[in-house]
Amino acid sequence: FEFDSVPRGAEIQLTAVNDDWVSVSAPAEEILGRFPYVTTAEHAQHMHDTMVIGQPFAPDAPRPLVLEMERTATCDFTVVDNAGEAVEGAAIYMSPNKAVAPGPGGVIGMYSRTVDILGKTADEMRAFFGEKRQAALASDDPDDRFGRYMAKTDKSGKATLRALPGKRSELIILEHEQFELGTLKHAAFHRGANVDLTPGQTTEVKLTVQKKGVEVLGR
Repeated sequence: FEFDSVPRGAEIQLTAVNDDWVSVSAPAEEILGRFPYVTTAEHAQHMHDTMVIGQPFAPDAPRPLVLEMERTATCDFTVVDNAGEAVEGAAIYMSPNKAVAPGPGGVIGMYSRTVDILGKTADEMRAFFGEKRQAALASDDPDDRFGRYMAKTDKSGKATLRALPGKRSELIILEHEQFELGTLKHAAFHRGANVDLTPGQTTEVKLTVQKKGVEVLGR
């Protein structure tokens, strides 16, 4: 691929992803030296294990720039209710993170145009991205950047997400008109689940949902 132009700066940082491959993250010791807010080896290792880190290139590096890649992971979901019955129409979302120095980051493979967000309030931003997400969920376009990590379960309660980085503790969010997930073990004020993924492998995840209103957050 080719960029017609890039902003001037000290370095170029790149991440890349398609259905089968994702760019490799830097080792923990390199992360420790590049990110000013990462001050311990433990923090650096956690970033390496859970995020895709942008690969840096000097502005005058020989062209073409070559990115090291590794196989992506796949996640097969089965969603059932407390009686073990399949739940159709559950929207599953994942948002694998990327990071570029000195920060912040975002979702790998996602981007936003400055013209889309300048002048918008926080509520308008949420509405803008919410509309894009719902449109992508209803679309069959595999290249829709808002829909890469979204899927709806079929009559058997099955859904699959591909092109995922093989990282630890990836967050799973589920939405349904009648059902919801329980709270996260480490964050009782958030609903969701976590899964560890391995490059080049398919992980099967069974999600058991409960009727809405059974568990009220904050009480």
